[in-house]
Amino acid sequence: MYRIPHTPFLLVFLRTYLIGAAFNMRGLQNVGFIHAMDPGLAAIHQNPRELRKARNRYVRHYNCHPYWTPLVAGMLLHTEMEISKGRMSPETFATIKDTAVNTLSALGDSVFGGTLLVTWALAMGTMIISGYAGFALASSIVLFLALQLFKLGIFIAGFRFGLAALFRLRRWDLINWGERLKIVNTFLLLLFLVICLPEKHAPSLWGLAIVGIILAAWLAARLHIPRALLALVATIAVLLLV
Repeated sequence: MYRIPHTPFLLVFLRTYLIGAAFNMRGLQNVGFIHAMDPGLAAIHQNPRELRKARNRYVRHYNCHPYWTPLVAGMLLHTEMEISKGRMSPETFATIKDTAVNTLSALGDSVFGGTLLVTWALAMGTMIISGYAGFALASSIVLFLALQLFKLGIFIAGFRFGLAALFRLRRWDLINWGERLKIVNTFLLLLFLVICLPEKHAPSLWGLAIVGIILAAWLAARLHIPRALLALVATIAVLLLV
């Protein structure tokens, strides 16, 4: 177990917020990632030759969900500590990095991008059209701060436990929780429509709304129509009906 020094490793965490600042079509987020990791690498590898080798390990392709990048950074700092102490071979680095990135990329897109952000948007939208805009703003601020604490927490966990942090993460059962939240999102969408639609007792209007939702789900799942485009069409339709 390692204690995190106050300066270089905290700087690594703060730099993960800039991970997409130098996005490129060849390595995607690799420039931003090596920029984030550099203070930690310089603190771990005092020998200039070993530091150069460590930096070269990060010039490859990198692309991960930004909410999970602090965990990847912490895990790889742990790996670099093990390499510097001779307890791990540098050849194992690529395996650990690929395992972490592939696992967390899929988890981030499913749980955060496809579920939690949708839950937040539907819940805040429902509050706003119900006349609770102030409460929606306060809730968003609290959730934003909670996200920052989450990112700091997983960074520390990755630094302390390395690849073993993924096995601890497995206990959270995030995939199944994501499926449960999608059911919650369905009810939130229904509540939003109940409040938003002008004619709450018009069977034809409700029938049209239900058919529209089913059609939109089919178009997104089968024909891969962009969800943003479907949302835009739905918004225009609601505005025309008001």
